[in-house]
Amino acid sequence: MGRVAGGVAALALFLPILLVVVLGGGACVGGATGVGTDAVRVNTEQLPDIANAGLSSDPEKRAEQILNAAFIMNAATEEGLPVKAQIIGVQAALGESTLINVDYGDDIHGVTNPDGTPTCSLGLFQQQWCLGWGTKEEVMDPSTSAKLFFRALVKVDGWADLEPTIAIHRVQRNADPWHYERHWDAANTIVAALAGIVVDPSDTGSAPSCAVDTGAGTGEIPVGWAEPGPWGGHQNGRIPDSQIKPLPWAPGHRLRADAVDALIALNNAYRAQFGRDIAITDAYRDYDTQVILKGEKGGMAATPGTSFHGWALAVDLGGGINRFATPQHVWMKNNAPAYGWILPAWADTDGNNPEPWHWEFWGVRDA
Repeated sequence: MGRVAGGVAALALFLPILLVVVLGGGACVGGATGVGTDAVRVNTEQLPDIANAGLSSDPEKRAEQILNAAFIMNAATEEGLPVKAQIIGVQAALGESTLINVDYGDDIHGVTNPDGTPTCSLGLFQQQWCLGWGTKEEVMDPSTSAKLFFRALVKVDGWADLEPTIAIHRVQRNADPWHYERHWDAANTIVAALAGIVVDPSDTGSAPSCAVDTGAGTGEIPVGWAEPGPWGGHQNGRIPDSQIKPLPWAPGHRLRADAVDALIALNNAYRAQFGRDIAITDAYRDYDTQVILKGEKGGMAATPGTSFHGWALAVDLGGGINRFATPQHVWMKNNAPAYGWILPAWADTDGNNPEPWHWEFWGVRDA
């Protein structure tokens, strides 16, 4: 187990400065919220108690959790990363170990790797030492394991612009990419207490508002209704770059041009309603990416060459849309079809494979 804090000091004794930033769970082009804010180093000898973040009710155990969070935050600082990385690191450890430096992993429950070998997960981030994360000693050391996590995080393309749970998932490669989402608020609270950041309570959602670059799409709503499938003589996952274009507020994500135009128009309406952009976590997947995902997720992923994402006509969404019955999801169900975007029947609550995050472009019915 990690070190236990010898005492918990009052917050006022610890905080020499007060930073005011608005932190959101996601970000937009031009820099993620909080990405430009330098991380604050935490004095591990003077730590506040944090009673409102869902930590343990046992004072000694809670002190250990708070100390481990401080180690994670300081590791981010030493790696030259911003406040948002500190929150993501704490969020990941909450989801993996509840911020307790455990000396065991899922193998005690019979969990195995895809090849059938036992897992060897240890520590705050449940890193598998036998698969190259480091030695047992390294993954059991809070500071070292956090640095290993952050070094992997920064290799994730556009990590700061992804939904935090997706960024973590691309490092941890767990079965459920949304597993960490529920820990964002707690991580935000913990970092706020330890770093002296006042978090704007009106903007702690998953994707702050972004201004759409109107030069990247017309925002026009095309007419014509058809189930996503082959088009233009292209093969699934092998669509030429010239035939797809980027989503202006979601770096790294692309779709067929008319799907982008319709999504821009839908996003403008969504932003007017919720004050933030639609959170995009996945869009076009080329064939090689489909092969990788199939190898990682097995039956949870489509057979390569058959994914709707391979036609550049499907997106995976976050920011509340990825959960049934949220205001964001209900709004999308009621409004997205007018822009050609639908939740297909198979992905709905009573479908054969409910996926509230999966939306497809079918075009718009001609009135």
